[in-house]
Amino acid sequence: MPIVKNLYNLESPFLFDEEAGRLFLEAMRASFGNHYNGCAFFKKLCDIRNFYPANLKTLDDIYEIPYIFVNTFKERELISVAENRIKLELTSSGTGGQKSRIVLDKLSLDRILNIVRKVYGALGMVDNTRDVNYICFTYDPKVAKNLGSAFSDKALTSLAPAKEIYYAIQFDKSKNTFFLNEDGVKRQILKYSRDRKTPLRILGFPAFIYKILTELKDETGRCFNFGPQSFVMTGGGWKGEADKEIEKSRFKKEVGEILGMPPQNVRDLFGMVEHGIPYVECAESNMHIPIYSRARIRHPLSGADLGYGAPGVLHLYTPYINSVPSISLLCTDKAVLRRNCACGIEGDYIELLGRGGISKHKGCAVHAAELLLAKKTDG
Repeated sequence: MPIVKNLYNLESPFLFDEEAGRLFLEAMRASFGNHYNGCAFFKKLCDIRNFYPANLKTLDDIYEIPYIFVNTFKERELISVAENRIKLELTSSGTGGQKSRIVLDKLSLDRILNIVRKVYGALGMVDNTRDVNYICFTYDPKVAKNLGSAFSDKALTSLAPAKEIYYAIQFDKSKNTFFLNEDGVKRQILKYSRDRKTPLRILGFPAFIYKILTELKDETGRCFNFGPQSFVMTGGGWKGEADKEIEKSRFKKEVGEILGMPPQNVRDLFGMVEHGIPYVECAESNMHIPIYSRARIRHPLSGADLGYGAPGVLHLYTPYINSVPSISLLCTDKAVLRRNCACGIEGDYIELLGRGGISKHKGCAVHAAELLLAKKTDG
């Protein structure tokens, strides 16, 4: 029986041809109908805006889909499928802040795992030919099972076969809390440096990575030689350590020098549990939008589409999540939409400018940054 072409089995995640556009619109129509009929909150929102399934006739029509503000998912539990169809529950983390609860049914879970592999594969970061040692500056998923960052790391550690995985944020049963095992990370780097045949991949928050690597260099007086098959994949920003944030180019250069890998192998990722699509840096340090989503930049007051080159509020669209109505998501992030990247990848890319507003909800990165502060207090 022939396989029916759909958006998710297209070969290239960055080829924006006529077929990809047609299948994206088809997927958005199916997704919108599912959420409209399956989630009473979303249906009421669309009815108030007089937007119905029949309104989705062209690609331009998707940008008229009524949006849900990202923080709404911290206030309400919005689900478009029956509870018994849920296969995975994800939450953003925080010590005292509100949490989003996003649930994935089997269809959504299969799609996002496929999307992650295709996006990273197109950027040269999937390798099935050699084992890799991993250091994850995030939560051990055996303990933090439902945290979005733990799920993300589990997906990213599948991009190359794992020889060993070390999770830096561990659980102290005696104190009933997580802690950053900085000494343990340093020991692992030294251990892995003696294994000259196995590349290294480091995942996690850039503040952690930079602090520990520069300390290790000062303590040992040496750099390493992990080679061109190694990668550093960052995400979550410098929240809580913003006063120590350095320019991206300097971060890449210094981390690359310490680890002995090309600076272009230090890649940043933007993603959120409420949206799921990974926006990953290319070798030119730009975060490309794949065929599974679209983005617009909105004026914070009028909501007008600002087009390319103007800063505003990021508005994201994706049909992949079948179980939660985040098909049209207005974010808290400030960004600029750009195109024609020098790397040659087609389509648009996002330049992030930070969070908007005066109050930031606590997410994984904020919680993680607090562990650095706790470490300083204890020491």
